[in-house]
Amino acid sequence: SLDPHTAAIVSEALNGQPQTTSRPAPPLLLTDQYGKQVSLRSLRGRTVALTFLDPVCTSDCPLIAQQLRLADQDLGTPATTAFVAVVANPLYRSVAVVRAFDRQEGLTALPNWYYLTGSLPALRAAWRAYGVSVETVAAGSMVFHSDLAFVIDRQGRLRAQLGADPGASGARTSKTSGSKQKKP
Repeated sequence: SLDPHTAAIVSEALNGQPQTTSRPAPPLLLTDQYGKQVSLRSLRGRTVALTFLDPVCTSDCPLIAQQLRLADQDLGTPATTAFVAVVANPLYRSVAVVRAFDRQEGLTALPNWYYLTGSLPALRAAWRAYGVSVETVAAGSMVFHSDLAFVIDRQGRLRAQLGADPGASGARTSKTSGSKQKKP
């Protein structure tokens, strides 16, 4: 409902300025929502928006997915852009769960949408490479994870990190039960 010209200002007020960088993006090799292997290398030549989503989250993750869907519609350039999410839940990470999230959020029609999952060791390696904290709490009833997004250029270089908390207490986190929490 915000004026598109003010969205960047509001985003910066909530999340701080994007952290710019120019270094090679850490590699990823995971499985997409259709069971096919996808790597960041295979997406070279496209600008990639990368984030980490919990497929059973009921708070922030669906909102972030909708923002990505709308950005894709606004850009209208699936040949030169890719929107990539990596599962941020060690318990719910099957291809079936990822596909259910895609159906629920209306992402199945996007040809440049990749929701990646994999073995727990492969996911943990991806989380670690991108500095994403994932924590299962309350006997497995919730998963907290960092709310981070990255922009990777066509040459595979990490150019920006978005969504970092401007405060000193760490990255914003999502949890499946509904409200934002800060990690201690």
